Amino acid sequence: MSNELLVLKELSNLGVPAEYEGMLTEVSNSWESIEETKKAFFKSHSQFMDSSLVLTHQTTHRNIQQVLSEIERIESALEEAYFKYEETLVDIDSLKYDISQEKDVFLIKKLRLTIIKKEKELVRGKNYVLAAIRRLANFTEQYQELTNGDTLTEAEFEAQEEEYHIKKAFDQATTSARSRGGLVDEGNFGYLNQLGINCGLAQRLITQYLNHELSLMDNGEEPTFTLYQQFLQDMYQKFKGCSDKAAEFHGKRVGISKVATLGYDQEKTRT
Repeated sequence: MSNELLVLKELSNLGVPAEYEGMLTEVSNSWESIEETKKAFFKSHSQFMDSSLVLTHQTTHRNIQQVLSEIERIESALEEAYFKYEETLVDIDSLKYDISQEKDVFLIKKLRLTIIKKEKELVRGKNYVLAAIRRLANFTEQYQELTNGDTLTEAEFEAQEEEYHIKKAFDQATTSARSRGGLVDEGNFGYLNQLGINCGLAQRLITQYLNHELSLMDNGEEPTFTLYQQFLQDMYQKFKGCSDKAAEFHGKRVGISKVATLGYDQEKTRT
């Protein structure tokens, strides 16, 4: 009998009003199914959320970074769960030893109850560990898909950063414009300006794109996700290299540091 059912059984012995007996019976009859179904959960996100709402960056390398960050968090949680599990096993062994040495029957009962609590902790902990393993497996598959089995160097990651930020800036700016009558907000103008993109030109390009969407709908067509992604790609192609020009204007180093970057390859990072 599981600890949950044990608790339900003991509740019946605590003077629960008669009208609750039927409720407890109903719960007990369904508990095995509930326990089995609970195994499908014990994690914060579904695979759909992880794939569609977590890995949403505009470049492959940023999504790889996100995957690795999620894997790191899961790994840390698994390590913590392992040590807690082992410590709980030691606690249970210690309690069992105390029972073997104890003469007071009432204290023995308390020790046995503590063991039941500890065993329940083990069961719950194991459920969360198994869920974490499933989430880890999902992110591992995503990593394999994103990398095609190759490793990613810091230099290769840095080489895609300008693309990421140009697309991110236009994505955020376009989203703000949709809810503000077509006008980009101050914060996203600042983002665009820091990248070396003229804000007036950016506003015009976003306005043109939004008008294109409206025109399609006026003619009975529906704008697609792909259409919007192509707009972001077009913005990257148009403004590619803007950050280097901005850095040069401000007297800063152009490009990434050879000394401070792992896997530096000048040809790769400048293309």
